[in-house]
Amino acid sequence: MKKLLAKTFVKAENEHLLESYNLIQLHKHSFNDLEVYREVQTSNNKRIDILAVSESQKAVILIENKYKSSESDGQLNNYLNFVRKKYSGYTIIPIFLSLDSSVPTNKEYFILDYHDILDILKVYMDVNGDQIFEPIKEFINYYISILQDELVRDEEDIELALHIYKKHKDAIDFLYAVHNEKADKFISNEVLTQISALSPEDKFGIDKIYLNYQETINFIYSVGNSIIREAFLEFVFQNEIPEKCYRDHIRVPSFIFPEWRQLDEILGVPKEEWWLNNAFIIWFERIWNNRLKLTVEVGPLDYEERLILLNTLENKGVKIKEKSKENGAKYTRIYTSAVKIENWADKREIIEAMNSLYNKKDFHAILTAISGAIHDIVYRQNPMTK
Repeated sequence: MKKLLAKTFVKAENEHLLESYNLIQLHKHSFNDLEVYREVQTSNNKRIDILAVSESQKAVILIENKYKSSESDGQLNNYLNFVRKKYSGYTIIPIFLSLDSSVPTNKEYFILDYHDILDILKVYMDVNGDQIFEPIKEFINYYISILQDELVRDEEDIELALHIYKKHKDAIDFLYAVHNEKADKFISNEVLTQISALSPEDKFGIDKIYLNYQETINFIYSVGNSIIREAFLEFVFQNEIPEKCYRDHIRVPSFIFPEWRQLDEILGVPKEEWWLNNAFIIWFERIWNNRLKLTVEVGPLDYEERLILLNTLENKGVKIKEKSKENGAKYTRIYTSAVKIENWADKREIIEAMNSLYNKKDFHAILTAISGAIHDIVYRQNPMTK
C-alpha cells in the first residue's frame, strides 16, 4: 500500500491535491494493521470497490476502480461523503483508478491508472521475486502479463481512431460532452455553447445515441486526447533522446538527459517510485485553456544530498525558495513555460509546440545551470574530473 500511495502522490495530475495532506506523516506510516474491505455498501446502497482502513494511523484509503467502465452520476460524491461520515477525524485518501488515467468528476480524488499498477508490480518482482512463495509469484506474473496485454493498444486501432477523431472532432466531442461533464476542460467553447443551448429533451435523445456506441466513442475520444503521447514520441525521435531517458505516458510524457545520470551514484536516486528515478525530471502536460506546459522539477532525494543539489543550483542562478530546503520537502519546481495549442487533434502542431518550448532561451538557461551544477558536484567528488 505504501508503494501505491507513493506512486499516487508523485503523479503530476495529483499535484494540486498534495497541500491538503501531511506527506511526511503519511510516509512514516507502516500501515501494518491495514484492513482491506471490498464492495462496501454505502447508505445509498452503492458499493465502494475497495476501502482500506488503518485504525492505528487513523487513515482510510478509498479506491474506486473503473476497469473498462465509466462512473455513474454522483457516485464519487456519495462514496466520499459516506466515508467522511463513517470515519470522521481520519485522514481520507480517495483514489480513482482507471485503465488510462481518466479524470474523475469529483476533483478531490487522486488519479491512478493501470500503467502505474504495472510499474509497481514489475519493480516489486524485480526486487523481491526470488523471495516470494512460488504459487504467489506465478499469480503475480500471470497478472502482470494480463495487464501488459490490456495496456498495449493495437497500433492500427489507434491510427484509425486518431484518423476518425481528426475528421470528426467536434461531433465526437459533442457526443462525449453531453454525457460526460468531466470532458468540459478539453472541449472547445463552440461545442460547449451548443450543448448549453440544448433542451432537456434534446440532451436525453443525444445521450441515447451516445450510450448505443459508448465504448467506441470513448475509445476514439481517449485516443484523440492522448495525441500528446504520439506527438511526444516524434519529439524524442527528432531530438535524439535515448529510449531509457523518456517515458511516453498517455497524459504526462517525461524525459531527462543521459548526462544527468552522473548524479545517480553521487547523490543517489529517489527512494520511492518517481518518474525516471533521477534527481531531475522534465515533463509535458496539457493544462487549462488548451495550453501545453513544460516543467522541470527536482525530486525526492535524501535530505542531505537534495540540499547539496539545491544549493549548487542556486549558486548557478536558479531561484530556490527557502521552504524547498527544509527537511521533509520533496519536490522543487525550477522551471515552467506554456504555449497555446489551437487544434489538439493536430499532431504536427503539438510537435511544433513541444519543440518551441524545448528551444526557448530560458529553458536552455535552466539546462545550462543544471549542467554546471552537475559538473561542480561531480568535480568535488572526483577532483581529477574536468
